[in-house]
This record gives sequence, C-alpha cells and structure tokens, in this order.
Amino acid sequence: MNIKCLWQKREDQTARLLRIYGETGEAVVPDQIDGAAVTEIADYCFSQSLHLPAEEDYRITCIPADEGQSELHEQAGRYVTSVKLPGTVKKLGRYAFYNCSRLQRLAMGDGITEVGSDCFMNCIRLSELQLEADYTKPGALRQILAQITSDIEVSFIRSGQTQAVIFYPEYTESYDEIAPAHIFGRKITGEGFRARQCFVDERVILPSYDGVFAQACIEESERTLCRMAYDRLRYPVDLETDKWEAYDQYLKDHAEVFFMEGVKKQDLAVVSFLSESGYVDPALYEQGITLAASAGWVHGSSYLIEQKRTRTSGGIASMYSFDEF
Repeated sequence: MNIKCLWQKREDQTARLLRIYGETGEAVVPDQIDGAAVTEIADYCFSQSLHLPAEEDYRITCIPADEGQSELHEQAGRYVTSVKLPGTVKKLGRYAFYNCSRLQRLAMGDGITEVGSDCFMNCIRLSELQLEADYTKPGALRQILAQITSDIEVSFIRSGQTQAVIFYPEYTESYDEIAPAHIFGRKITGEGFRARQCFVDERVILPSYDGVFAQACIEESERTLCRMAYDRLRYPVDLETDKWEAYDQYLKDHAEVFFMEGVKKQDLAVVSFLSESGYVDPALYEQGITLAASAGWVHGSSYLIEQKRTRTSGGIASMYSFDEF
C-alpha cells in the first residue's frame, strides 16, 4: 500500500494529518508518520477543498519512502468512500470530512475526545460507523451522532469481535416562526433524535435506547423498525426480556418485507439471520430464490435453496432463543 501524507509535527511531537493520498478511495491513516504518533486529523483534512498552511509549515512523507507518488490520488471529497483512523487519533478537526459525499464507512478507535464543529457536513452517504471501543466505556460517539442526522449503524468491536450494533434512525429538525413576535419554535421529527440522547457520562445506555422502540413503532417506517430490531437481536447485550420480546415479535410480524429487502440488496447477513432464526415462512423462500436468481446473486440463490430444503423437510425452526444469551 502506497500513501503520501501531508502533516505537521505538533508541540508534543505527535503528528497532525493535513492531507492523505492513496491508490483507491479507501483511506487508511497510519498510526505513525516518521515516528510521530498521529493524534489529530486537521481541519478540512478529507474535505473536497484543500486548506493547507504555507508550504514551509508542513512536511511531506511517502510510505514506503518515495514510492508510487505519481499514481496516488487525493483521498478526499467525492473520491473517498471509506476512512479508517488509527486508535492513536484523539481529535477530529472542524470540517474534517466536509463534502465527502460518497463516504459510506468510517472506522476509528477509542481515543477520540474532541470532535470539531461541522465535522461531517454533507456526508450524505455515511451509513456505517465502526468503533474499536468498549460500549460500556465513555467515548466520543455522542459528539459524533450530534452531527449526523441521517440513518447510521454503529458497531462496537473489541479484539476483532463485535460487542454491539446499534441502528440510529434519521431525524429532521426545523424551526417554525411564531408570529408576530418573531420567536422560533424548534420542531424535531423522528425518534432518531431521542435514540441519540441515550447516554450517561458519555457512555451508551442500551436499556434507554431499547425504551425508544415502543414510540418508534408509532412514528417510524417498517424498514427502520426492522433494522433496529435486527441489530439488537443479533447482539443482545444488556437486552432485557420484555424488550427482547418486543423486538422479536416485530420481526415475526414484519419479516417478509425485511427479508425481501435483504435479498434485493444481496445482504446475506440479513437473509441468513432471518432464515436461521426462524423468522421466514417456508413459502417465502420461493420468492426470495426467484428474486436472487433474476439479479444474478448466485451465492444467495444457493443459500436460499438449501434453506428451503432444510426448512421444508423438518429442519430446526429456530437457531436462536433468548435464553441462550
């Protein structure tokens, strides 16, 4: 992997990344540059527009040294599709990902303590956040979510194992003028806002998040509710029995829509979970097989054919139960 870094050495001898160049749209930030730990992502680092200090105020380092420079592209703006930050990073600067309109996935460690203003402005496709962090520990997630109002799925990963996955739905915020006093009333639509408030001392409180589901069932779409239930049932940490039952019942009642959407998107994780957990009616497999075959999804078709054979020949109806957790 060839990369080029534009950076500054901070007063504490750590590195502030100003810009990074690479071979693809998938940016992987090194944990060190010339022996200096990368602790800060500078203002506008990944933004569409370039904001650099005077040339004598920053350094240029190629990794490996002096290789592949001519083939490298700015991993910024519309070009970058995913970014992986090392656990050494403590600060995300202002507008760090401004106008990264094709950015879909962001991975980072648990060291971040400061998130600059408008860090994720116009990141309209950002839908996955992977945290190498313990969900029971304080972190920067609340700060990050405060700047992302669209649908986003957050995964907590420790030592290569997923601890928890949480889906935060989209919400909208608007202000209505109350005439004639020119006072503006704040209006928030969507339970995604309330879901983002389920923190105490910067720690995620999953029982509080689960408490949002009942009201969400009144306001949110079927797709959103299925995704919330699916993620919590896959990794049911801190999931109380009554909340498990609510999620489970919702998927039982709405599995057909979620299953067919999974097939359409060729999402084997969704399809296999619903199938192997017993949420899919055997009669639905034929529709799934037909849709997968028409889309050329060979692996999915093969999987569904085998599942149909197993389920209709007296196979186990459900692989999981709440008591197992």
